[in-house]
Amino acid sequence: MAIDVSPGPIRPIRLISHYFPHFYPTAEPALHPPDPRPPVTPVRSAPQPQPDPEPEADSDDSTTLGTLEFTLLFDMDSSTLHCTAHRAKGLKPPASGSVDTFVKANLLPGASKRGGLLVGVLRCAHLAPMDANGYSDPYVRLFLHPNAGKKSKYKTSVRKKTLNPEFNEEFFYAGPREELAQKTLLVSVWDYDMGTADDFIGGVQLSSRAGGERQQHWRECLGHSDRRLELWHPLDGAPLQLSD
Repeated sequence: MAIDVSPGPIRPIRLISHYFPHFYPTAEPALHPPDPRPPVTPVRSAPQPQPDPEPEADSDDSTTLGTLEFTLLFDMDSSTLHCTAHRAKGLKPPASGSVDTFVKANLLPGASKRGGLLVGVLRCAHLAPMDANGYSDPYVRLFLHPNAGKKSKYKTSVRKKTLNPEFNEEFFYAGPREELAQKTLLVSVWDYDMGTADDFIGGVQLSSRAGGERQQHWRECLGHSDRRLELWHPLDGAPLQLSD
């Protein structure tokens, strides 16, 4: 006799007839007696809430600041680079929720192999106060003289209520350097006034006919196309009168 010993509760001994097959006309033989223990319903714990998976990032809204579509066209005859901004999409709004967007394009030194002049307006310091509040609303005008083209004049944006504005804006004058060397660049600083004429604060003239550091800066800028030449210039209090 073989005896199977295992830990656990004592179960009733099966009858020897349970181990022999029985043939019934309509049912399969029951080889194992029913378990005398009461049925137990399994209890399953409620599923724990899982954090929602992060949505896939949209390249227009999450991973980048947006996209800009533009075209570049270089005119070989006039040595002019035309940049046209078509549309922007997916721009991320700032914390305030709204913004007035604009496009700023910079042409770095050496980008035009046929020549040109890149003028950068960086900052001003210790400007004269022109308003009653003790400040000014300064901006800078650029005028390349003589120049019959439409792009002879530029101006920066206005900085409100400051005597030490920072602009960090750049403007490009296309053309052979030999011709640019015969021209004069007039840089003037103005105080913006709404409804009335703007007030002149000061100016500086750069050309081959200027004197001192102004002439040296002008010649070095036209002679070096691969690096930036930054220099502080004191402003003259009287506007310069230029003639053709």
